Order: sequence, then structure tokens, then C-alpha cells
Amino acid sequence: MIEQQAVRRSRIKLVILFAIFLIPVIAAYIIHKHPEWQPKGTINHGVLYKPSVRIKPFSLLTEAGKPYKLSDMTGKWSLIYIGGANCDKDCRVTLIKARDARWAQGTEATRIKYYYLLTADRYNGDKAKLHKAFPEMVMLHGDPGQREALLQQFKHSKTQEVGKANRLYLVDPAGMLMMQYPYGFRHIGLMEDLKYLLKWSQIG
Repeated sequence: MIEQQAVRRSRIKLVILFAIFLIPVIAAYIIHKHPEWQPKGTINHGVLYKPSVRIKPFSLLTEAGKPYKLSDMTGKWSLIYIGGANCDKDCRVTLIKARDARWAQGTEATRIKYYYLLTADRYNGDKAKLHKAFPEMVMLHGDPGQREALLQQFKHSKTQEVGKANRLYLVDPAGMLMMQYPYGFRHIGLMEDLKYLLKWSQIG
């Protein structure tokens, strides 16, 4: 009898432990799928994809030539900038906003990665200068077919030219493209969106 009670208590503790970890994930998923259920006064600053777009598997390369796949991106929140072979003034402004919004999250910043996804075969600008300004940014390039297939998934409309849009994109840890930030977006808006998502998701 005593042994049965002990087993029952152990099972109850196990169920409670699973609930502690699963409830925040389930709640975040539901809120993500139903933004209208978010608490009143909560306003996202980015433009939502309705519905969200599941990023398909891809195989690209880092600047160092190492393979980089979707599995390397998932598990963390991703800020993705899509740009050409040179990073002009507008490009740098957007990357600075991405970098600083990430830094602003303090200890939670490790849950976010940011990327420069090239529309060209390689970067022709001053790489040293770019690395100095954005030391933790991951630059991706690679096979033109793989790259183009990935780029097309970021289109918010049939007429949008992704490679020239100068936008920043937000992908969640499950690999779902959920928001985009048109050029000129407010720095504080991105910071607030990230803070909210990191607080309520508990994933990534």
C-alpha cells in the first residue's frame, strides 16, 4: 500500500513537471496562431504574415564555406536581412537596428541570431569593416537554386521584390516566418516586439 502511494506521488510529480515545461510552449503557440487573443494593449510593430510561412529545408554556406542548414537556424529567434553583394547606407541602418535590438535584450540576447542572406554569389564589399560593426552576424550564400528557393519564401506579396526590399524578417525557433519590418521601421518597435516574444514564448 505504501509502495503504491509512493508510485502515485512520483507519477503526479512527473505530470506536474511536464506541465511546467509544456504549458508555456503551448500557450505561446496558441497566441502566435491567434494574435487576436493577445492581451489588450499588445501591439506588434512588424507586419504579420497571415498565415505564418514554414521555412522549407535549405542548404547554404557561411562566409567561411561551412554548410548551413535550416536545422542550424531553428531553436533560436532569427532576424534575417536580405541584401546584395554590397551593404550600402540603407543596409547598414537596418543591420544596426537588428544588432542593437538584440543587444537591448540583455541576457536574453543569446536566444536571438541575426543574418545577412545574400542575393549574390558572394559579398564584394569591405568584409573586415562589416565584421567589425556586426561581429555576431551570420552571412549566408551558396547554390543559386537553393538561395532563390529560400528567398521566394520571404515574399509577402506577389509584387514584392525580396532582394531589393531592404526589409528585416523575423523567424521563430520552430522555423516559422512570422513578421517583416519594412525599411525605416522604428528601432524601439523591434526591441519591444522581441522583448514581448522572449518573455511569453519561453522557447528559443
